[in-house]
Amino acid sequence: MSHEHVTTYEIESKTYVALFHTGWHLLDMAEKHEVGSLLNLRGSAVFLAFSFEAYLNHVGSEEISFWEEIERIGHSKKLIVLSKHLKFKIGTSRPPFQTLDALFKLRDALAHGRSQTKTEVVKTRGKPENNAAWRLLPWEKLTPKDVLRFHDDLKNVFKSSTMRDKILTSDLGMRATGLITSPNLDPSWPCRHCLP
Repeated sequence: MSHEHVTTYEIESKTYVALFHTGWHLLDMAEKHEVGSLLNLRGSAVFLAFSFEAYLNHVGSEEISFWEEIERIGHSKKLIVLSKHLKFKIGTSRPPFQTLDALFKLRDALAHGRSQTKTEVVKTRGKPENNAAWRLLPWEKLTPKDVLRFHDDLKNVFKSSTMRDKILTSDLGMRATGLITSPNLDPSWPCRHCLP
C-alpha cells in the first residue's frame, strides 16, 4: 500500500532581507580573511546595493498600486517617488543617502563595466604597497571600512522616517529585535550587522 503526501507551503519571501544578509556575510568574510578580501568586499557592496533596490521594490509594491509599471526606473527615481508618496525627506548631501549614491556609482561601474585605460601618478615616501599598480579603480580600492559604511548607512535608511514603519512590521525587523529567529541563517542572529 502506497501513501502519497501532498504538502502545500505558502511563504512571503522578502528578497531584500536575503540580499542584505549576503552583503553582511561577505563583509564579515573580508574582515576575517585577508586573502581574497577584495573579492568579498566587491561582492558585499553589490549585494548591499541590490538589497536597497529590492527594499524600494518591496515598499513600492505595497504602497503604490501601479508600482509594476514603474519598477524598471532607476533606484534614485524610485526613492524620489516613494519619498513623495510616503512624505519623507531625502538628504542626499549627507549620510545615509549620500553614501548610497557612492554605493550605486560603484555598483553601476561594475554592472555596466567595460575595459578602460587609466594612468595615475602616486607619490609615496617609501616603496608602493604590494600590488599597488593594479589598485587604481574604485572597486579595486575598497576597504572593509568603506563597505562597513555602506552597510551601516543602508541599515540607517531602513530605519529612517516613514520607511522605518515598513521594516519594523516585516520579518526582518522581528528577527533583528529577537521576536523570531531563522534556523537557516547564522546562529548569532540577531547580530550587529544583520538589520535594524
